Amino acid sequence: MRVPIQSGPRESKKPKLVYIVHPFRSDPEENRKKIIEICRRIHSERIVPFAPYIAGTFYLSDSDEKQRKMAMDMSRLIFSRSSVDEAWVFGEHISEGMAFEVRIALQKGIPIICKSGAIRRDLMRLVRKRGLAAKTSN
Repeated sequence: MRVPIQSGPRESKKPKLVYIVHPFRSDPEENRKKIIEICRRIHSERIVPFAPYIAGTFYLSDSDEKQRKMAMDMSRLIFSRSSVDEAWVFGEHISEGMAFEVRIALQKGIPIICKSGAIRRDLMRLVRKRGLAAKTSN
């Protein structure tokens, strides 16, 4: 299986639904602000950012393992049912929750867009660890 990993977004005429993959658990309040700022910055006529887990943070506790699993199940369901065009990965490392989201995106054949060199290195390690072949482009 070849996994699409890209450095930049694909060009398209219709708006893209972009799933935002970002650390959260390490610093919920600060990371929520960063995610909202990312969404604000990239939202345009061509890009619609999608960070559904942010809504979950208002009623689910990331420190409660049962509720965390519910949030992760929500991400799995969204990737399975929605028309996510790309997953953009932000941050300086891939956290446990991000690795979960990336694995689902890879399984669904959703292109991964790395937003930093550190993320790209982490992603390539994750791909090798999972035994997937990665197709990279700039």
